[in-house]
Amino acid sequence: MNTDIYNYIESVSSKEDKLLYNLRRETNLVTVHPRMLCGIVQGKFLEFIVSMLKPKNVLEIGSFTAYSTICIARGLSENAKLISLEKNDEINWIAQKYVGLSGLEDKIELITADALLWMNKTTTMFDMIYIDGDKREYPNYYKRALKLLNKNGFIIADNVLWDNKVLADITNNDKMLDGIKEFNKMVSNDNTVEKVLLPVRDGIFLIKKI
Repeated sequence: MNTDIYNYIESVSSKEDKLLYNLRRETNLVTVHPRMLCGIVQGKFLEFIVSMLKPKNVLEIGSFTAYSTICIARGLSENAKLISLEKNDEINWIAQKYVGLSGLEDKIELITADALLWMNKTTTMFDMIYIDGDKREYPNYYKRALKLLNKNGFIIADNVLWDNKVLADITNNDKMLDGIKEFNKMVSNDNTVEKVLLPVRDGIFLIKKI
């Protein structure tokens, strides 16, 4: 997305509060890839979507430092639950810190684990699954997520435009891009779901199991 347009969108949207600002600032200071952080507009979008769909059981694949985790949890209704998976155990202290500060500990369960291994073992069913983990594994996440998703449940997948590189018709060694393109094709050809790709930040795929 054009930087000027994104800045305009951000300027007219709800502002992040002090907690999310501090989380974003600390993520930029202490992590190697702060770009993995959920954006301000996207965070509010996730909160709105969750508050509208009212899922009782949500799975997040890839919590990073928990910006998106907190946004999702803020949209949850009473007695709803979010399980958030993150493989990188070197950054989970940031997520734990800010989830604690958010006052949403009763709604959020942070688990340090390989998402695909965890998903293959669990029998828990979900109303919504947010995919923002290893892009190379998106096709595998999707196949397993469909089995863990209740009928009429939603999958939300982030980064599906991959800096607009999905349009590039070139051969390269970007395994992340390969995973995203395979995932997008898989969703597009899947007649068991309804779907729409939205140009929010780096692209968000909304997928409904029918």
